[in-house]
Amino acid sequence: MDRNLLRILGLHRAEFEKAKSNERYAWLAQSIVSIAAIVSLFVKVELLIYFTTLIALASTIAKWRFLYQAKSLKSMAERARRLILLSEGLGYRISKKEITDLQSCFSTSEINGQQWENADYFTSSLAPGYAKLTSHLQESAFYSKHLYSISANRNWYYFTVIFLASLIGLFVLPSIANQTWSIAIARIISVILMFLIATDLLGRALGFTKASNSLNEIDNRIENVKSSNYSEHDIILILGDYNAAVQGAPLIPTSIYIRNKDRLSMLWAERNS
Repeated sequence: MDRNLLRILGLHRAEFEKAKSNERYAWLAQSIVSIAAIVSLFVKVELLIYFTTLIALASTIAKWRFLYQAKSLKSMAERARRLILLSEGLGYRISKKEITDLQSCFSTSEINGQQWENADYFTSSLAPGYAKLTSHLQESAFYSKHLYSISANRNWYYFTVIFLASLIGLFVLPSIANQTWSIAIARIISVILMFLIATDLLGRALGFTKASNSLNEIDNRIENVKSSNYSEHDIILILGDYNAAVQGAPLIPTSIYIRNKDRLSMLWAERNS
């Protein structure tokens, strides 16, 4: 991997990490919304009810701001990922203008990017060509489908907890006696915000599940392509489907990647031994 491509690799991984940091802040804000909403349902001090409702509303706004930023950063990192796959896999020589334009768009610094540079990021030692591109695609699909599946399981659990808490809040609300209309409205807003959180978690769980299933299918399609002597047209089609699958998927939490990286690396090496 030449120096320019290695630099872009580091920057694109650092950009992904920055996107994930923004997403973590978003889910921290979401946790605050949940806690504030639950508190507003069960406390009796009116001032505290108003205060927790305002906190929940402010945290909801902060959550959407962080999610928007994460989406923008992810889009930039995905652009670099596509360039790396084509350059490293097929040996494409990208123009200096395209490379410098790409580097100027990263929000992360080169110092941060250097921490993520890894000349052995892909395990394939094949010469550039469709066979090497196929190997990179399959390796990426293998790791991602498992990480998406683990992330999906975690988000299905979170969704179940928040959805049940929202239902409890919905049933508790009418049973609260002697509440003014303003207090009732504040509590209704809190319950609605909890259901919105549950909806977000449902969307993430479905997104992770769909991405995992799509990449498992891509992994199987690549096996068929390898057995048919690497049909160029099939590989380009699979590349497009792979890009679409990961572009639309939620971000894999860094904690899940770190926890499972060594195990998946061992499984990948065993599969290719």
